[in-house]
Amino acid sequence: EASRTSFEAELHGYLVELHNELNETVDLSVITGDTMTFIDHIVATHRLRAVSAIGLSFPLHCTANGKAVLATRSTDEVKDLLPERLERYTPASHADRSTLEQELETVRKRGVAFDREEHTVGICAVGIAVRSPDGDWYAISVPLPAARFYGQEDRLVTALRGVVRTTGGQLPNRSTFEYDSA
Repeated sequence: EASRTSFEAELHGYLVELHNELNETVDLSVITGDTMTFIDHIVATHRLRAVSAIGLSFPLHCTANGKAVLATRSTDEVKDLLPERLERYTPASHADRSTLEQELETVRKRGVAFDREEHTVGICAVGIAVRSPDGDWYAISVPLPAARFYGQEDRLVTALRGVVRTTGGQLPNRSTFEYDSA
C-alpha cells in the first residue's frame, strides 16, 4: 500500500512471526491524537477470535496498545492526552486516573500492557510500544477471547518480548523498553 511507511512495512514481518507463534490475531496501531488507530493486522484463524478493523480507533486508557504507548509518556503528557473524564466501556475499565497511573507505572517497569476486558467484555489483549525512527509511537498487540487469555499471560508476554529479542534486543528502530525480569 502506497501510504505505508518503510517502518510499518518492516514491522509487518514481525506481526506475521508473532501470529505464527501464537495462532492469534496480531495488530499494529499508531497513536493518533488521543486514540490508537489500527493500521495493520494478521487475523487468527480460530472461529472465536478478536479482530480489529484497519482504520478503527480505540481509546488509550483501556486498551493494551493504548496503555503501552501511554506508559512511554510522562505523567503530565498522559494527563494532556487523556480526556477530562475517562469513559467506562466495561465494568473493568479504569474510571479514575490514579488507578490508571499506578497501572502505567507497572507497564513502564515490565514494558508490556494488558487489557483485561476493559474495552470489550470477553476480549483481552497484551501490547508493547514501539517507536519509529521519526519519533511516532506504535504498538504491537495481541487481542484474543478472554477464554484463551486468562492463564496464558506469561506465554503472550514471552512471545511479544521474543519479537524484540529476535532483532538483537530491539525492534528495527532500536528504541524500545528495557525489561525488568518481572
